[in-house]
Amino acid sequence: MSAESVLAFQNVTIRYPSHPIPAVHDLSLDVARGQITMLVGESGSGKSTLLRSVIGLQPQGCRMEGNIMFEGDSLLTLSPSRLRALRGEKIGMIFQDAGLYLDPRRKIGTQFAEMLRVHRKISRKQALEIASEQLSSLSLAAPDRILDSYPFELSGGMKQRTAIGMAMALHPTLLLADEPTSALDVTNGAQVARLLRDLCDRQGISILMVTHNIGLAAAIGDRIAVMRRGKLVEYGTQEQVIGSPREEYTAKLLASVPKLDR
Repeated sequence: MSAESVLAFQNVTIRYPSHPIPAVHDLSLDVARGQITMLVGESGSGKSTLLRSVIGLQPQGCRMEGNIMFEGDSLLTLSPSRLRALRGEKIGMIFQDAGLYLDPRRKIGTQFAEMLRVHRKISRKQALEIASEQLSSLSLAAPDRILDSYPFELSGGMKQRTAIGMAMALHPTLLLADEPTSALDVTNGAQVARLLRDLCDRQGISILMVTHNIGLAAAIGDRIAVMRRGKLVEYGTQEQVIGSPREEYTAKLLASVPKLDR
């Protein structure tokens, strides 16, 4: 693991109990500090499996070989309590659909405050003040109204940005994003993508983002890793992968991006 890396996958193989072929096979990949690394591939390529392995969200019975290093420590040797402490504190997570992540029966403010108070010894009032400031920093109008709302009262874009605010409130070193724009319409998806790019640029946070959209990867990624059938087939800077792809599979992904007729 180099000094420039915040996260490193070292010869990682992940197997599900019901499948003879590994979901991820002998994969090694460094995530650069202060950059966005895009993990690209079609459905079933192992992208989300790899991402979720960082915080131990694999299904029961899943077997893993190799190692995952975070800031010099092996995540696979940490105790369950230490790994729980890292989630949110040092490693934030944004899921594909914030509507599934947020509890529909509880107001946003209650959920936001609870998350903060798990990691910080603060009052509920202090937690809500932090939450309001965080939502304001993400250009969400009327943050106090959002905190007083139930998830179903918010649009998809507002829910996703709220989820990003919750993930960022503890100022993590690494943010994991599992297709955070795929459940949104084009306009909201573009806003969320720009927001994540801005967070990386302003706060220096490292982001590992899963997407099937290589066009999105080209638009906001610093580095791009391409996966196919559980294997890493190409990895490099945005300029290298987009401008001069070495693999035929990457070229086919690029060719599939719709182009506007002039």
